[in-house]
Amino acid sequence: MNKKVLWVLGLFLWQAEVLAETRAFSTVGGKTVGRRAAAMDFGVGWPGAHAGLAYGVLSKMDFGLRFSFNWGVEGSVKSVHPGMKLQGLLKAQLYDDGFLSFGLKFEPGFLSYFYSGSSLWGFTFPIGAQLGWVAADPIVVGIHVDMPMYLTFGRGSSLHIPLLMGGGMEYFFTSSLLMNFVLKMGPSFNTQGGGAIFVMEAKVGLAYRF
Repeated sequence: MNKKVLWVLGLFLWQAEVLAETRAFSTVGGKTVGRRAAAMDFGVGWPGAHAGLAYGVLSKMDFGLRFSFNWGVEGSVKSVHPGMKLQGLLKAQLYDDGFLSFGLKFEPGFLSYFYSGSSLWGFTFPIGAQLGWVAADPIVVGIHVDMPMYLTFGRGSSLHIPLLMGGGMEYFFTSSLLMNFVLKMGPSFNTQGGGAIFVMEAKVGLAYRF
């Protein structure tokens, strides 16, 4: 084989290995933080702000916690009331070849929103899938499909089933620090009737792995 071809092939493989190492985790793709590593992430936008911590209990599985302060009730653009959420985080990496990654997530927890003279509280159990790929180093692009389901009590008892589609993009400043943007939207169905409402998530954030 021509020496130039071997040199180009070797350079390509070396570059692929280096780039995979520099993207050690992902917030918009399926890549987890890695065994015994941890990552913090912060985001603000609609429907609120959040801070989270994820820890790699296995090489392809993360556990963590997230606290959110919201001003839009579970993404509704028509219901503006303050509220809080505390969630557990579980993310499983099913595939990663350094350029393409796919993962599933589950984020169960509690929620509470405050209305004038009353309150709404309940349980949230979102599930979702994330597909990410390296568009152009150091940029990763993701496609997301989420069902952030929640069951409410207090002001009204109902099971809500949102279906959000969208994605995000992240930019790596270093191998440990990234900035991201996420945009997802879709209908939310109320099992007690009333049709569907439009819900949206649009946030910009930072994440750091240590």
